[in-house]
Amino acid sequence: MKHFLSCAFLFICLSCTIFHSFGQIVVRSLNRTNGLSTDVVYCSYFDKQGFLWMGTATGIVRYDGMNLLSYSHIVSDTSSLLLNQVNCFNEIGDDLLLIGLAGKGISTFNKNTNSFSHPLKNVIKDDLYNVFAIFVENDSLVWLANHLSVDIWNIHTGRLAMRQ
Repeated sequence: MKHFLSCAFLFICLSCTIFHSFGQIVVRSLNRTNGLSTDVVYCSYFDKQGFLWMGTATGIVRYDGMNLLSYSHIVSDTSSLLLNQVNCFNEIGDDLLLIGLAGKGISTFNKNTNSFSHPLKNVIKDDLYNVFAIFVENDSLVWLANHLSVDIWNIHTGRLAMRQ
């Protein structure tokens, strides 16, 4: 029941944006016909600036209340998203978005430079390291829940303490 309610709430949040205009409610659907890259959204996250970030099988979509902006993996661009399928988000401070991927761990997105980095690319050797949840403990410690364990990543040292 809890899963059903969570899915229903997510559907309502992602399906509609409500604007109050002259006492009327206007509903705007986000779908492929008006710019969403796919009709399947795996996760969503509101950041501190009020943007809605959506993780899909084709990358990330950022919604500012009016416009959609898409980000995806580009093979020849190392500053693009590492993989397209996004499972979860979190953030550190105002400028660093953490992105849990379905394989290869995480990517980070620097909102100031509008670029991605892949801090654990050389640490995680398992192509099946699916990050399903990210918990930020403080400015330097991040917990990553994956299919086998919950690991601790120290952002400042780059060290990943893997637990089995």
